[in-house]
Amino acid sequence: MRAVKKTTREILIFGIIGALGTVLDYLVYTTCLFRLHVDVNASKSFAYVVGMVFAYFCNSRWTFAYKDASITSVLRFVLVYVFGMGANVGTNGTVLWCLSAMGDGGETVGMWGIRFAFLTAVGVSATCNFAGMKWFAFRKASEVTDPVQQEKALFSGELICNRATEQQSNRATEQQSNRATEQQSNRATEQQS
Repeated sequence: MRAVKKTTREILIFGIIGALGTVLDYLVYTTCLFRLHVDVNASKSFAYVVGMVFAYFCNSRWTFAYKDASITSVLRFVLVYVFGMGANVGTNGTVLWCLSAMGDGGETVGMWGIRFAFLTAVGVSATCNFAGMKWFAFRKASEVTDPVQQEKALFSGELICNRATEQQSNRATEQQSNRATEQQSNRATEQQS
């Protein structure tokens, strides 16, 4: 039940950050497309990268409370977003092509067509990105249970720090337990005297 609440919270925050990122993405996209007259795919790609930078900082901090920032987590995030970018740009282009083919066969699909393609692309890439961030980019090493994945995480340096922290915690707990046992033993000896 706790995992469901956590995931629900993550989806909610991801959605809010995603909405803000989408507004940013849309503003950059339409500015490049209509004001700067940049090619549609180049405009969409650039806008997506701007949104990606925004998303990394916001999602790592607020959505997934990820504090183990490292080059490995950044690279995993970039891999997720590159995949998501391909899905986003590909979906956007495919929807525009389909709308154009359904119309008069011309290149113009109108503003509503551009908006529909944009929102469809956002929906596809948002789904890919949430799953990729939650279970790949921002996963905590302690959440990895598969031995093969633990080996990979260990190789990437993820588990080394986590295991060292765990060992220190275990030592501290053991020392506290030893002190408590020693104190009880001393009290028992004093009472016998």
